[in-house]
Amino acid sequence: TVDPGPHWIARFIDKKYIINVGNVDNFTYGGDKNPIYMLTKDENIVSVSVSVQYRINNPKDFLFNVVNPIMSLRQATASALRQVIGQSTL
Repeated sequence: TVDPGPHWIARFIDKKYIINVGNVDNFTYGGDKNPIYMLTKDENIVSVSVSVQYRINNPKDFLFNVVNPIMSLRQATASALRQVIGQSTL
């Protein structure tokens, strides 16, 4: 990571990745167009949707430590939501 200002990068040696760490991104899991149905603890079927907002705190970890960070976030959201709904009663 570098501070603001001019920096020279040799194109044949290095690549430059620009990540906006101040931006708040979001995605919706479920919703009107793609309803998600889940079973509750008392065996009722419910339609759920959740909106997740996230910010990238560490661009180095975001780019190089996870193969697909956005898909990982979506799968973690789905897993957490299913666990909460599965343990709840209607």
